[in-house]
Amino acid sequence: MTLSPTATVPAGSVASDRAALVAFFEATWGVNWENSSNWLTDRPLGEWHGVDTDGDGRVTWLHLDANGLSGSIPAEVGSLTKLESLNLGANRLSGSIPVELGLLTNLRWVWLHENQLSGPIPAELGRLTSLEMLFFPSNNLSGPIPPELGGLASLEWLVLHSNDLSGPIPPELGGLASLELLALYWNRLNGPIPAELGRLTSLRNLWVSNNGLSGEIPAELADLPNLESIDLRDNRLTGCIPVGLQHLLEDQAADLELPFCKPEPAQGSVASDRAVLVAFFEATWGVNWHDSTNWLSDRPLGEWHGVTTDRAGRVTELRLEANSLAGELPAELGSLANLRRLNLQRNQLSGPIPPELGKLPNLLSLLLRGNAFTGCIPESLRGVARSDLDQLGLPDCN
Repeated sequence: MTLSPTATVPAGSVASDRAALVAFFEATWGVNWENSSNWLTDRPLGEWHGVDTDGDGRVTWLHLDANGLSGSIPAEVGSLTKLESLNLGANRLSGSIPVELGLLTNLRWVWLHENQLSGPIPAELGRLTSLEMLFFPSNNLSGPIPPELGGLASLEWLVLHSNDLSGPIPPELGGLASLELLALYWNRLNGPIPAELGRLTSLRNLWVSNNGLSGEIPAELADLPNLESIDLRDNRLTGCIPVGLQHLLEDQAADLELPFCKPEPAQGSVASDRAVLVAFFEATWGVNWHDSTNWLSDRPLGEWHGVTTDRAGRVTELRLEANSLAGELPAELGSLANLRRLNLQRNQLSGPIPPELGKLPNLLSLLLRGNAFTGCIPESLRGVARSDLDQLGLPDCN
C-alpha cells in the first residue's frame, strides 16, 4: 500500500499538524473525551491537552492515554512527521492500526495498549528505525508478526501479548540488537522458538507462554548474557531444558513437563586446564601480549587476564580479543572440556584453525575474526551456536 499524508494543507507545517489533530479529534469522538482542554481552539498546539511541541510549534508528543477516546485512529496521524511519542493506551479505540504510522520516522515510543484494535500489525512499522518501544498488548490484533520488525535496531521493548496473533515467531527478530523485553504471551503463535533469538545479547526478559509453540527449547538461549527471566509455559515444547537455562526455568519444569538436559560429562581437571593455558600462552607469544596479568603465576586461573572459571575452577571462558596474540592456536585448546566461550578476535593469529576445537562439548560461542587464519573451517565447528566463522573468508574443509 502506498502511504501518503493528508494533502488538505501544505505538508510539514504547524498548519498540517493542526489539521491532523482536528481529524484525530473528530475520528475519536473528542466531544466525549474526559479532557479536551483547548482542543479546536486558536491556542498554540502545545497548549492543547496531551500535546507537546518543539520550538517551531510542530507536534512531538501526543499523549491521550486513559482519556475516553473511542472510534478509530485516522490516517491523518501520519502527517505528524515530527512526532516522537504517541500514547493512546487504555481507551476504547477500535478498527485497525493505520499503515500511515509508518510515515512517522521520528517516532521513538508508541503505546496502543488496552484498546479494542483489530486487524494486522502493519509491516510498514518496520520503517521506524528510531523506534525504542512498541507497546500493543491487550487488543484484538490478529495475523502474523511482521518479519519487517526485525530491522528495528533501536527497539528495546516489543510487547504484543494478549492479542490474537498467529503464525510463527519470525526468526528476523533475532536482529533486534537493542531488545531488552520480548513479550508475546497469550496469543496463538505456533512453530518453533527460533534459535536466532540467541543473538539478542541485550535481552533481559523473554515471555512467550500460552501459545502453541512446539519443538525443542533452543540451546542458543542459554548463551544470552543478560537474560534474567524466561516464561515458556503452556506451549507444546518437547525435548529437555538446556543446562544453561535450568536456573531460570526450575520453577516451570513441572508445567513444561520436560526433564532437565544432562550436562556433558566433565573431563580433565583444573591442573589439566592450567597445562592447556600454559601451552596456549607459549604458542601465541604470551610474552608479547598487551595484557598477560597473572598468566603463568600461581594465582587461581580465574584471576588470569581474560579467563573465567566455574565454581570448581574449570575454565569456562577465554576472552583475549585485541590483546596482541600471534602465532598459531595449539591443538591443546580442544582439551578445555568446560569451555563455553572463546573470543580471540582482532589479534595477529595465523595458521590453521585446529579441528580439535570441534571436540569441545560445551562450546556455545566462537569468535575469531580479525586474524590471519589460513586453510579451511573444520566441519566440526559448524554446529557452534554463535560464531563468526562466515566472516573469516575461509572455505569449509572437505
